[in-house]
Amino acid sequence: MERIRSWLWSVFQKEGFEPGLIGLLFNPYYTIRRRLLQCLRRYAGDITGERMLDLGCGSQPYRHLFDVPEYIGLDVEVSGHDHTTSRIDLFYDGRSIPFADGHFDAVLATEVFEHVSHLDELIGDINRVIRPGGALLVTLPFVWPEHERPYDYARYTSYGIVKLLTKNGFEVAGHAKAGNNVETIFQILAAYVWHTVLPTSPTLKFLLAPLTLAPLHIVGIALGVVLPTDDTLYQCNVVYCRKVGPPR
Repeated sequence: MERIRSWLWSVFQKEGFEPGLIGLLFNPYYTIRRRLLQCLRRYAGDITGERMLDLGCGSQPYRHLFDVPEYIGLDVEVSGHDHTTSRIDLFYDGRSIPFADGHFDAVLATEVFEHVSHLDELIGDINRVIRPGGALLVTLPFVWPEHERPYDYARYTSYGIVKLLTKNGFEVAGHAKAGNNVETIFQILAAYVWHTVLPTSPTLKFLLAPLTLAPLHIVGIALGVVLPTDDTLYQCNVVYCRKVGPPR
């Protein structure tokens, strides 16, 4: 029984960030997680080298996308969620990334920057630990409810995050906006249903999720194909850039 329970937990963990059919039925964040995964895969193949840092790593859900010999997870000790499933190699003290200048060939930061109150300084420190020409791959929400409270500090437009990155010595090589207008509206609605409408009981949530979440995901994705959209309303920014110099 314990082995079955452990296997089920691993399946649901994987479906949390790489949702397939099970995720469609039970994952309240199905659409955004699918779009993020697609964007990360688009840029992951361009990242090479010996050492990579996963900044704000959590459970390191995207580690398998990167073909690097040394992959190090860094996170804060106290955040808006517990570290039960986290895979943290080192803790960040909130002031300085604990590695030497130019130590990494690449840095990944997924859904982290909105939780940083001193982002300008942090990006400058990220620049310090990346070798010249090294890569930085970032994802961060644009339209999303407050989360991991009280450690949720900001939302950045595409222009805002690009300006911060270029100011701190990075050149943008790729930029994607995950999720179109319609998908974004239905994804927010699914999150609202999950957190506010469904009962708080985990068992009832599990039983009702396929009846409530899956239709919203399916309709949102379908209408996102049929209805007209533009790039002004979306779920996340995904930015791939290279270090071209020190912060200005």
